[in-house]
Amino acid sequence: MFAWYVMIGRRYSGQTQVNSHKKIGANVISLVQPVLTVRGMKYVQLEQAIIKKLNEDLEAATTAKLEAEQAMRDEFWEKRDCKNMKRST
Repeated sequence: MFAWYVMIGRRYSGQTQVNSHKKIGANVISLVQPVLTVRGMKYVQLEQAIIKKLNEDLEAATTAKLEAEQAMRDEFWEKRDCKNMKRST
């Protein structure tokens, strides 16, 4: 907008202007263009299955990591409590 103002003396930005012919063209294309073919749907389902499996594996790995970390913390505190009990007796 600043460059147009310097060159022409008017404030103008092509990005902010509404082009009705572009809007009409986009609407026509969206009506004519197929949404998803049978073959495309097969790949979408395959992709979704892969994503679901990867997310399940990630969740399982995260859970296993958290359980391992909790076991380490439990072991640490258990050892510490045993040492404190020996000192107090």
